[in-house]
Amino acid sequence: MMKRLLLYILCLFVWMQAQAQKNYTLTGIVSDSNGMPISNANVQILENNKPIAYSFTNEKGSYALSYNSSKTQVLLSIGHISFEKTKLVIDSKETKKNITLLEKKTQLREVVVKAPQIIQRGDTLSYRLSSFAGKGDYTLRDAMKRLPGIEVTSSGSIKYLGKDISNFYIEGMDLLGGQYNVATNNIPADYVTSVQVLNNHKDAKMDKDVLSDDVAINIKLSKHAKFKPVGTYEAIGGLGSNGGLYQTNGAGMLFKSRMQLLGTFKIGNIREFATDENINHFLNDQLESFGVKLLGNLSSSSAPLKRERYIHPKDYSVSFNLLNKLSENKSLRTNVGYAYSQCNYAYNHKMFLVMVWTN
Repeated sequence: MMKRLLLYILCLFVWMQAQAQKNYTLTGIVSDSNGMPISNANVQILENNKPIAYSFTNEKGSYALSYNSSKTQVLLSIGHISFEKTKLVIDSKETKKNITLLEKKTQLREVVVKAPQIIQRGDTLSYRLSSFAGKGDYTLRDAMKRLPGIEVTSSGSIKYLGKDISNFYIEGMDLLGGQYNVATNNIPADYVTSVQVLNNHKDAKMDKDVLSDDVAINIKLSKHAKFKPVGTYEAIGGLGSNGGLYQTNGAGMLFKSRMQLLGTFKIGNIREFATDENINHFLNDQLESFGVKLLGNLSSSSAPLKRERYIHPKDYSVSFNLLNKLSENKSLRTNVGYAYSQCNYAYNHKMFLVMVWTN
């Protein structure tokens, strides 16, 4: 008898619950802020934060939901991968609800793309100069000392794997010949994007079939240094034990596809630069004192100080270098310069004019 009574109470409870729930239908259109329909949006009815019905919008943005609920209000949730998720409370008796979704604003994380430091393509090895240059490396000469495999001697001579280079190019053009110290001392490092090592180099097209183990250097310039005049200048002054100290440097340059120009002017008594600026590395022609040439080095030792601390130089140096590319195989190069160097025990001066026609 007791079992029958419990079964009756249970059936009565289920019947009352079923009577309390009602059937509802909800339709509508999901669109964006421009009124364009959004397909494949997920539309759900939630009760107590649990989905009791769901559907997806069709290509016209329409959806239809049928659900049972005993609540007077339910939660409508609409989601899409490209739009902000929207939730809103609606009356259970509502039969139509159009929804507008806002486009999702996705903040991209910062991505840093770094170019390779060294690239090998055939016989050409390219160094990205900014990857090796330090904060104090102002000139191209300073920065090149940091490139692996490249050696820059105290005289400015460039070697690759211990071998002297045979040519020095700027954007593939031979502006300076062996007097490339003018370029390495006066072109700022931040004007240069890459330094290329040209292995098995042949500077004449007629020798293209001849084996060569020569090595050349080619300087690639940044956009900032090409197609418009650029320049650098520096002025230094002070007092020393023997009076005033000064140095003034200036360089103007223009690099175009068929013409290159580089002019320099330097004067000062702080350090010896006239000798360094006018070395021709391909001729081994160094600006040497007449006294040294005549008598040689008579001293057996030197003071344990830096040379500039006791020689008190007076140096002047002017150079003008111009290259015109007349055709694919013809160019005219002009190099004019004057250098004067004097110290306590010797003096020297040099004037040169070089004109080179290539054909």
